[in-house]
Amino acid sequence: MVIIAPPAIAAACERNCGGVEIPYPFGLDPNCSLPGFNLSCNTSGDGKPYYNDVEVLSISLPEAQARMRMDISSACYDESSRHMSYNSWGLNLRDTPFRYSNSGNRFTAIGCKTLAYIAVDSSPDDRGRSRVGVGSPDDRGSSLTTGCVATCGLDGDGVTGLTDGACSGIGCCQTAIPNGFQSFEIRFDENFNTTSIYDMSRCSYAALVEAYSFTFFANYSTSSAFNDYYRGQAPIIVDWSIGNKTCNEAQKTPGYACVSSHSECFNSSNGPGYICNCSQGFQGNPYLMPEDPGSCKERPVTEIVAPEVLEEATMDEINAIAEIANACLRLRSEERPTMKQVEMPITAKMIDLSLRPPFITTATTTLLCLITLTAAHLAAGAASSAGCQRKCGDVQIPYPFGIQSDPPGCAMPGFELSCNHTTAGNNAMQPMLLLRNVEVLDISLPEGQVRMKMDMTYDCYNTSTHKPECVDRANLNFTGSPFTFSNTANKFTVLGCRMLAFLGPGNQRDVGSNLTVGCSASCGSDDDLAAINGGGCSGTGCCQTAVPKGIDQALQGLVRRSLQHVDHLQLVALQLRSTRGGD
Repeated sequence: MVIIAPPAIAAACERNCGGVEIPYPFGLDPNCSLPGFNLSCNTSGDGKPYYNDVEVLSISLPEAQARMRMDISSACYDESSRHMSYNSWGLNLRDTPFRYSNSGNRFTAIGCKTLAYIAVDSSPDDRGRSRVGVGSPDDRGSSLTTGCVATCGLDGDGVTGLTDGACSGIGCCQTAIPNGFQSFEIRFDENFNTTSIYDMSRCSYAALVEAYSFTFFANYSTSSAFNDYYRGQAPIIVDWSIGNKTCNEAQKTPGYACVSSHSECFNSSNGPGYICNCSQGFQGNPYLMPEDPGSCKERPVTEIVAPEVLEEATMDEINAIAEIANACLRLRSEERPTMKQVEMPITAKMIDLSLRPPFITTATTTLLCLITLTAAHLAAGAASSAGCQRKCGDVQIPYPFGIQSDPPGCAMPGFELSCNHTTAGNNAMQPMLLLRNVEVLDISLPEGQVRMKMDMTYDCYNTSTHKPECVDRANLNFTGSPFTFSNTANKFTVLGCRMLAFLGPGNQRDVGSNLTVGCSASCGSDDDLAAINGGGCSGTGCCQTAVPKGIDQALQGLVRRSLQHVDHLQLVALQLRSTRGGD
């Protein structure tokens, strides 16, 4: 990509459309933007800015991101035809400066019997928005695919288990997307449909959604409220970058874009290219020439001071502290002041501590309450510790837990452990929860949590027999016990290529008819496989989805799509149920 020099005076270009600021390198005219960043302003219609046919909501130079609107896909039961009606969408941004933000977006599916996928668009020549046909991504040859499962509890009175704010498999599921994504299409699995529950939940919805602005509401799964709220198009975040060179490479070329004084270059974290930002203490547009009034300028101290400080301190005090801070940040050590030189002016400007705000006392009281509660737990344990073993191997065993072979009263019912030699034969000791014969790794009283080991479910492909073998399904049932699976500390995780797995009923035929969560992982090309080593779990060889709150049984199952690699999944860590009946 050839980068042209920015216009010398930004005022010569229109920089606003429909209330949206359009900063350079974006522009509403090819002469006012870098290649690939030209937008159109729909002055004859809704007055909004568009990138091709996609509405632009806002642009952030510091974050190198833009917010856009993209269609919500749906699968609804049509009572007239008595068939499902699919309205699926895709968006292709190939050969543009944009990539879907894997940190700012989540693939989200909503419904009571929903399995939805987001896959690489299999039509690379179709730019912009497009409708997608019916069928799973595999039917169209899409390679890189991830997805998730959303179900609801159903009884004679209707839908149960839905909770406002909880998108963890019950009525709503979310999963991350891979880094570097530039095109996608959304599809629904036709085996998961609402033909049998349309009177309670007629539609399923799926969309790539801006993560921080999305909140699930229970009526999203039982009505059209989700689609109505977003008016059919949800906000998404796209990252953008300049060209395809690194900072080191671009700085040696005449088209280097970080032209403002006091600007810095940063390599893109989402695909090739680089971005520019003003240096610390400066603000403005790093892509503009120094003579442009909008380029990076020194930031006034009043703009970086907290509002409460501005209200309570005088400008003399603020400027004095700012001068000290500026001196302390000098790069050359001989230019920085000594501690004594710093102490003297600060002491002179100190405000009487008697004027401190009342929230300090409140915070201290809260902390003391927490300490008192913890002390009560410890006191109860101490009263029951005479003759009790409180350590097994390297694991501390605090009351209400205890070793079964110890005297009565060393453990509360349901919290008994055994302490035996490991099967490794190295004389090490390991605690096991007698209730379910599960190894205990550690116990936290303040958190009310226990870390335990749970078997993996796995399915291996035998290259000699060309058949799957070593199939094992793990089941851990804590029904009637003090334990439930922590929805905050666990993620249902799938590792493999072209694999769908679920956490729920043990029979594949039951998937979708009971409370089920799941996700789909695939690998695609060799480049996609290489990305697995990047540490992320966002659909490329690995996917994760949240666990519903309060579940006490975990039965893992696999649905093979095309076994070519080892596939397994794991759930770890448990949460103690509160003695007051909570989770």
